[in-house]
Parts: sequence; C-alpha cells; structure tokens
Amino acid sequence: MRKTNIISLTESAVLVAFATVLSMIKLWEAPLGGAVTLFSMVPIIVISYRRGIMAGILSGLCYSFIQLILGVSNLSYIPSAFGVICGALFDYIVPFTVLGAAGFVRSLPIASHKLRAALGALAVCILRFISHFAVGGFIWYEITKNLGWNEYVTTVGTWTYSFVYNITYLLPEIVICIIGVVLLPKKFYEK
Repeated sequence: MRKTNIISLTESAVLVAFATVLSMIKLWEAPLGGAVTLFSMVPIIVISYRRGIMAGILSGLCYSFIQLILGVSNLSYIPSAFGVICGALFDYIVPFTVLGAAGFVRSLPIASHKLRAALGALAVCILRFISHFAVGGFIWYEITKNLGWNEYVTTVGTWTYSFVYNITYLLPEIVICIIGVVLLPKKFYEK
C-alpha cells in the first residue's frame, strides 16, 4: 500500500471517529424528536474536500454504519422487514453517506474556499434532509401515529408531519454545519 493511501485511510478513520464523538454531543433535543449536535457532519465533509468524493463517500458510508449501530433500537418499532430495510437505508445509510459528496464543489470556479465549503455543505445537508423527509412520510408517520408518541401527529397530514419533524432539528444542524465548515481555515481543505 502506498504511503499516500495509508495517510488518506488514517485521516479518514480519525475524522469518522471524530464525527461519531461529535454526534454524541447533543446541544438540543427537538420537541418531536431528533437532536442538534456539535458539528457532527463537518468531519465527513472535510474528508470529501481533502481526499475527494470517493474517499468522502466511503467515509460517509462507514459513518452511516456506525450511526445505524448506535440507532438500531429505533428500527425495532417498524413492523415489517421491508420497512426495517427502508428505515435503515433512508434514515441512516443514504443520509450519512451522502455527506461525503460535499467535495464536488472543489472544482467550481469560486475564488473563496469558504463559499465553496458552505455551498457543498448546504447541498449535501439538503440531500440528507430529503432522505429523512421521505422515510418520515413513508414509514415513521404511521408508526408515530399508531404508538401515540405525540399529539402533533394526529393534527396534520403525513408530509407536513415529516417536514416539521425533520426541519425542527435538521435546520439548526445545517446552520451549525455551515458555520463549522466556514470557520475552518483553508489548510483543512487541502491535502
């Protein structure tokens, strides 16, 4: 294995571990569910900028499996095997893996690395939101309603509930993420 590959692999492993630790630091729990964490998406985004989209996506995939293991008890509420697979895919694997694609903006002709970083972070965070929004509407709405987890679910429709549930914790999470990538010095985005 070449020295460059070992450095890249080591750096990715350290940043995935760092992202995992940051994901456990909850700044705020949203009223309907979900939590705002301390810059937990930033390390995965940094990998994508430093090492490219493939390294970012692979790191995001590793991170997604860790998040799945940490949240596997949530899937026990889903009554069907198909639902569990969809829940695992669209609440964990897809949204956390896609974070690693943020480096696609590296080649954009934008002079400011901070603006590029913010655009990349915003794009992948929106993709993460879309994934959570979809699984919230297709799976979690009915489960929440049937188990009576909150009263709000009975007052609105499927997609309104999923949107409100996810936006209440993901919007602050996205803002914190963008602040985090903008505050990092330029050297964090270079090999």
